Amino acid sequence: MERVVDTSTEQTHLPLMTTKDVAEYLNVPVGTLYKWRRDGVAPASFRVGRGARYRREDVDAWLRERAT
Repeated sequence: MERVVDTSTEQTHLPLMTTKDVAEYLNVPVGTLYKWRRDGVAPASFRVGRGARYRREDVDAWLRERAT
């Protein structure tokens, strides 16, 4: 993924991830991610139009929480 640097605040932002992106990142089927969302155990997401979007840092935090 390409990083985007906001020079006005000097913060680095990763592009938002789609459901497919997250499923590939986690190495699970898209259907599993849909089930996790339905069951309320998926990484934090929000709607953009008709699709869900994820912040990479939220997905990474979700992974860290489950690693302990």
